[in-house]
Amino acid sequence: MDSYKKKIDRLQDEMEQKRALIAQDYVAIGSHLLANETARLSSKKLVAQKEEVSRIEAEIEGHKRYIEKINAIVNRRQQIENDIEKHQLEIEELDQSVAPMYEQIGEQAFEVYKQNPFVDQQFVDMFSDLVKNQEDIREIDEQLDHLEKETGEKPFLDRMVAKGKIALLRNRRTTREQNTPRLMRKAGKAVTESNFVTVVDAPDLTRALEPYHEVHSHIDRIRGLITDLENERASLDSELAELEADKKPLRRVSDLEQQIESLRATLESVYQQTGDTYLTELKKDEQPPEAVAEPAARVQTHQKEIAALEKQIERLRAAITVEELEDKISGYQKKISTLEEKIAEQQRMVQQYQQEMTDAEAEKARLEKQRGPLDKL
Repeated sequence: MDSYKKKIDRLQDEMEQKRALIAQDYVAIGSHLLANETARLSSKKLVAQKEEVSRIEAEIEGHKRYIEKINAIVNRRQQIENDIEKHQLEIEELDQSVAPMYEQIGEQAFEVYKQNPFVDQQFVDMFSDLVKNQEDIREIDEQLDHLEKETGEKPFLDRMVAKGKIALLRNRRTTREQNTPRLMRKAGKAVTESNFVTVVDAPDLTRALEPYHEVHSHIDRIRGLITDLENERASLDSELAELEADKKPLRRVSDLEQQIESLRATLESVYQQTGDTYLTELKKDEQPPEAVAEPAARVQTHQKEIAALEKQIERLRAAITVEELEDKISGYQKKISTLEEKIAEQQRMVQQYQQEMTDAEAEKARLEKQRGPLDKL
């Protein structure tokens, strides 16, 4: 029995392989007919399958267009991000390049400021740190001049004290001088952010500001480019939202690709059904197109082989059933034999009991006769 079952398993595997080959040939036949010879698909069922294929193919193409569009948007968006970052770095570099200009602008503007009696508080505040710094230097110079003149006339100890004061003042003056470039840059930057140049008539200051204006004109142009890129990015984000890909576009692409694979599997199933239906409906005296004649012949061959295998499997299953029935019959025979033995034994016991009962009745009769009537006892 086990050998029969193994043969059945092997034959069933062989049948499955042949069914898979038939399915492939059905797909080849169906796809060819649907692509090249739709006129042959005239039955109601085949027309419905043809419409289903058209629907699936259109859906696949739609998904492909979505994927292409999403990928194009993602790539363009990444390019925009790169361009914005590059332009922002350009602006940073240009901003750094104008830093040295602030000192020259501050020097020119401060000279103009000192030569003009401005009363505008804005400009007073703009140069107040420089004014104070220069006043500190002038006061220190006056103190140094005074101390140096008096030092030679004083006693030794007083001269030593005076020299200490002189050293302290000189250090203080050095600090003020070191602050001057920074304060000039601060004032220069403030000038570029104010209307100081338009208020005064200072050609030197105007010329000093020309390189700064050129750089900032360039910065403004770059900022305009960044704005355009940001607007384009916002437009692309809107397109992604319409494509349901604004949050995770790559996941959306992956989902669409999976849907395409599922649709292709469905499409192949319809191709298979179309090939099957076409050959089933093909009349005996009608020949399939030359392009599908070979797969159609293979289908018939495989179907005959499967039918032969099915018959062989039926015979094997019948053999298994015969063995099972033989086992059952043998079991029944054993049970019957056992029961017959039990019945024979029981019959012997019945006969024995009957004989014993006959003997008991004879003995009873003999003894009753010997006893006589009960009333005479």
